[in-house]
Amino acid sequence: MYRSCATKGVGASGEAEIHGWTQAGAKINVKLSLMDGDADGHYAAIRFVVQGLDGSWKYSRWNTVSGRGKYKEGWGKVEYSKGIDKAGVEVAEFKGKKMVESCMDVR
Repeated sequence: MYRSCATKGVGASGEAEIHGWTQAGAKINVKLSLMDGDADGHYAAIRFVVQGLDGSWKYSRWNTVSGRGKYKEGWGKVEYSKGIDKAGVEVAEFKGKKMVESCMDVR
C-alpha cells in the first residue's frame, strides 16, 4: 500500500510504501522516498505519520534532501503501542528551520 503527496509547485514530493500492516498492533515495514523538485534554497523533508486507535498521533523524525532533482529513500520499522488506525506521510518544504509548505496523506 502507498501514501504520497507533493507540495504546491512540486518543490517537494514523497511517498511511503507500507508492508505488513495486517492489524492495529502490527510492526510495519516502511520505505520512504523523497525528492526535491526545485533549486529554490528550500529543502524537502518527509516523515512517517500514524494515528493510534485512541486518536493520538505519532511522527517519525524528518528525513531531508536538498537540491533540484536530489532523491533519497530508506527503510524503517514502525510500531505504536496505541495501535495503528491510520498511517501515511507528511511532506514539507523548509527554509532553515521554518516550514513554508506541507501536505499529508494519512488514511
